[in-house]
Amino acid sequence: MGCLWLNEYLVTISLTGSISYLSPSHPDSPPRMLSGHMKNITAVAVNVTGSNAELFSSSYDGLIIRWVCGAGYKNRLEKKDSVHIKAMIVAGDALVTCGLDNKVNFLEL
Repeated sequence: MGCLWLNEYLVTISLTGSISYLSPSHPDSPPRMLSGHMKNITAVAVNVTGSNAELFSSSYDGLIIRWVCGAGYKNRLEKKDSVHIKAMIVAGDALVTCGLDNKVNFLEL
């Protein structure tokens, strides 16, 4: 579905609900796979603070997962509804989401 650069990693998002990332400085090692979604991933946001990077992903069922780059799964973000999220971005200490219900929601990080 898409790809992006995140610090020294190339991150790819697939329609199967998995995320893989690889390090160009180690091209012979296989990509690392992250699995946690049961539905298609529909939105991704990145939060980089200094040398730390977190990736947020949302799937078609509205589930949001926080990933720590280099470590993997961190936690699930709880929200009140299961609306399909179309876009999200990190703004300060909040994850801002917009879904098919045409509402903008702020989740504290």
